Amino acid sequence: MVTLRSIFFGVVAVFFLIANCSTSSSFKQEEQRVNATATYSIAGLWEVTKVEVGEEQMTPRGKWNRLQPNGRFETGNGWLINGDGTWRYNSEDSEITLTNYTGFYDPFGPFDILSSTDSTMVWKRIEEGQEVSVFYRKIKALPKALPDIATGIWDFESAQRMGKDVTEEYDPTGTRFVFLRWDRKYIDFTEKGRINGVWNIDAHRPVIDILYYDNEKEFDYWDITIEEDRMIWTREGYGLVLTFTRMDRFPG
Repeated sequence: MVTLRSIFFGVVAVFFLIANCSTSSSFKQEEQRVNATATYSIAGLWEVTKVEVGEEQMTPRGKWNRLQPNGRFETGNGWLINGDGTWRYNSEDSEITLTNYTGFYDPFGPFDILSSTDSTMVWKRIEEGQEVSVFYRKIKALPKALPDIATGIWDFESAQRMGKDVTEEYDPTGTRFVFLRWDRKYIDFTEKGRINGVWNIDAHRPVIDILYYDNEKEFDYWDITIEEDRMIWTREGYGLVLTFTRMDRFPG
């Protein structure tokens, strides 16, 4: 026999069941919203501003990561892409895992994301017993690395040794210029003809290396700085300073 009491408790049971389901559903929706928000804020183009390895700083020049909202990523230095793959964010542990398709295998596991805003981010993990921290800032376009800036045609302007002008020794006819090609070919146009080789700028230090095809000319290396349209090569041990000016066309 159905009593008022049984009807009452039945209604109460149904009420709690509906409330519990609604709460569970809202928790799931909130979790999905938080995950989506976290993923969206991490996605974007990020430039490395500092890398700390133990007590040392080893910051690469022009290093960046592009994290796509669809879970793909690309990484590179300057205008060069040197890796790609997929990325996954674990919101519970605040971890990001990168899986490389090209580039080097990464055996060190995910990074902990210690802080993340719309414009900055810090990753940290242990590599070979040392704490590694990577600091990022969000950017809108790929950064230029020093090799990107150095690429081009450069007119030989002057040479100094120990503060004394020795331009005539290095450019007696005033017609010398160098061509730093995008494919890293090096061509030095001198009064005696072309000197050919390959050039490279270190990823961590502003140093240009030149390896000549002619075995009679030895390996060359210089500290390099570029300001506006002026490039300066310095070799402190010899007190040598070579200065070049950018050109937008071949002379003559």
